[in-house]
Amino acid sequence: MNRRHFDLERLKAIPFSQLAERLSGIRKSGRHYVTTCPWHQDEHPSLTLYETDGENHCHCFSCGSGGSTIDYVMQRQGLSFTDACELLSGMFGIPAQEDGPRTAAGRRRP
Repeated sequence: MNRRHFDLERLKAIPFSQLAERLSGIRKSGRHYVTTCPWHQDEHPSLTLYETDGENHCHCFSCGSGGSTIDYVMQRQGLSFTDACELLSGMFGIPAQEDGPRTAAGRRRP
């Protein structure tokens, strides 16, 4: 079985505003953008997207949840970690590296 290795630093560095715009829509609020929170039933945008001063994460001021771009996609789309990384890689053109086939014991085959 081949394993895929994702560039997690690059996936987590995807600008939150670009990601949320594609998945749910956003609006500007002061220095930041806001969108509806995927962690709770949210009718009014309460999830703040931080992508200034070296930050790139989200935080909901209603339920207290938040996280990285990967966490956001997992919750918004109902995906596993691997599937969220796969989706982000495809959406933003960040290639994953493939390992070669492995034996049953987990060692690489020559």
